[in-house]
Amino acid sequence: MKINYNIIDLTKNVFCLKRKVNESTGKQFKLAAIEVDILTFVYMFKKDVSATHIIKDSNFKKNTISIHVDNLVKLGYLKRKEKLDDRRTIYLIPTAKAIEVAEHNIKKMHALNKQLLRGLTPDQVKIMQNNFKIINKNACDLLNNRSDYV
Repeated sequence: MKINYNIIDLTKNVFCLKRKVNESTGKQFKLAAIEVDILTFVYMFKKDVSATHIIKDSNFKKNTISIHVDNLVKLGYLKRKEKLDDRRTIYLIPTAKAIEVAEHNIKKMHALNKQLLRGLTPDQVKIMQNNFKIINKNACDLLNNRSDYV
């Protein structure tokens, strides 16, 4: 089977666009793009988010996340809260400042999604969503070493 690079190119381009949105939001709030990404992640998951969750979900190294989380705590965007039954687990709680950044960034992401889907009919979008769900599951399986391809 011939390799179709369209999906690889699409993924790369969407990742670059997401980074540009994070950079734009970061510039507005005087934060690094990765810090905007962290705040958006914590906000979207709402509950029981630790730095470990962020590390597992991103392609950033542990020390990079640690440095930026420390900075966000120092700047008043995040608060740390110990898990009641395990003091080693520290949850990250977004402050009002973090919520403002995250909501602003999410609005920009929604606008980006609209631009990416411009010209597609609702039926085409629905088919794409179903296909992306399958592709995402396959990607998760590959990442979780359930395949010989990685």
